[in-house]
Amino acid sequence: MRTQLVALTCGCLLAAVPLAALASEPDVVDDLPPPLVARLKLANTLYDQDNLAAALVEYRRVQVESGKAPGLFNVARICARLNRPVEAVAEFDKLLAAPGRTPAERLEEARRLRDEQRARIGRLMIQTKVPAFIEVDNVAVGRTEVKVFVGAREEPTGNAVPDMRYVMAQPIEVANGPHLVAAVAPGHAPLRQQIEIGGGVTKEFELALVPAKGELAHIRVKTPVLGADILLDGAMVGRTPIDVTLSVEAGSHELALKRKGYRTASLHRDLGEGQTWDAEVVMEEDPAEMGWQAGELVIEGEEPGSALSVNGKLHDFRGGGVKLPPGPHEIELAHSGFLPYRAQVDIDSGKVRRMHVEMEPTAEALHEHLDRASGQRWRAWGTFAAGALLAGGGATYLWWALKNRNQANNEFNSVQSEFNPGPPQGDCYNMAATDPNKDKACQARKDDAEDKQTNASYHLWGSIAAAGVGAAVLVTGLIMVLTVDDTSRYENPHSSVAWLGWANGKGGGVALTGRF
Repeated sequence: MRTQLVALTCGCLLAAVPLAALASEPDVVDDLPPPLVARLKLANTLYDQDNLAAALVEYRRVQVESGKAPGLFNVARICARLNRPVEAVAEFDKLLAAPGRTPAERLEEARRLRDEQRARIGRLMIQTKVPAFIEVDNVAVGRTEVKVFVGAREEPTGNAVPDMRYVMAQPIEVANGPHLVAAVAPGHAPLRQQIEIGGGVTKEFELALVPAKGELAHIRVKTPVLGADILLDGAMVGRTPIDVTLSVEAGSHELALKRKGYRTASLHRDLGEGQTWDAEVVMEEDPAEMGWQAGELVIEGEEPGSALSVNGKLHDFRGGGVKLPPGPHEIELAHSGFLPYRAQVDIDSGKVRRMHVEMEPTAEALHEHLDRASGQRWRAWGTFAAGALLAGGGATYLWWALKNRNQANNEFNSVQSEFNPGPPQGDCYNMAATDPNKDKACQARKDDAEDKQTNASYHLWGSIAAAGVGAAVLVTGLIMVLTVDDTSRYENPHSSVAWLGWANGKGGGVALTGRF
């Protein structure tokens, strides 16, 4: 018979550790590539927003992709907040073993928190009469395979024989509090039991497996809703998500999933020996509870036109936030040309959870973006350069036209003064009556001065128009330069620059803003 593992889970209680008010601690990251530096900053931002589950995912991703261990201090504090003292102690030990350039005060804080978390760890010593697979809270922890002598027992014949048990090679370290354990052995009915353990305590107990009446059946529970209690025949056996198979004896079984904010979903099935039931459970939100229990999720920074699904269900978030039941949720943002963004987020009842998202483009979309942005940049700078040349040429033309107009005006005024009746009397005044030939010469000079003045005015208006066109093209080019798509937009998503303009009755202006 194929051996199956049984996974059990329990409620995750947040540890009462005074870490909520602490901000994320930046790490020395000068040896990380820019994309991972940006992702580390994103993890710090998520931590500061108290979105611990999403922050932990980002920290782990940076560590895997870099092969280094940045963010160890923050990761350890997150594990402590999420009631994972065993993981927290391991992370603090890594930091203290290789502190690098970590400040002394942070190392001292790490030692203090490590000791606090270590005091919250209990140890389980599980015995079984036959070798069995053991799981604690949905996680396989090993097998009872070390044979130990626990005394002697008397058989019906009256003979005393050694009484043997099977134990694990090492105690199981768990957080203090309630836990669900499970044991499964070939040919035996699975056994599930809830236990509670205190910090610093080693608890020994036996899971008394009994022979099964026949071959076991199996149940695979599938649902997109996280954090739902799984009840099998009225007894809690786990919490979603549960990736392993529940082994049961053949017969009639009732499966139910319960979670606050959702209607209880129940399924019934008669299982034969060796049969596997893929139980796909659909859970619907309960409007009666959503009214007063719901929290709100607000997505920021997503690509325009993205589709949001929460626990596999599409939600319209274009009008603002999305009302959701309190507790954990699996979200996914999808957009053509971008890799799906998946994350887990915890919603608090009556509170708003803001989540900043940076979507990563596909290689094709990134290449298209770079081509488009490069083309825009060439056109923008070309327009700016053409505008600068036109504006410069127009300004030079305007300077010459002004100078020419002043000369024409001076010449016209000089000629006009010769027709002045006086005093003093001009040389051309009343010349028509005394010397017709000289009068013709005077009139010719006057006409020429008027023509020069008219031409100078035409040049002046032409130069103003040329300078205006050049300035308009220059401003257009400047706007294009400032608004062109950033070719490095997806290389460093946490660095952005924007120009802001304003105008009112008291004036106006332009400002450069950004985050780096």
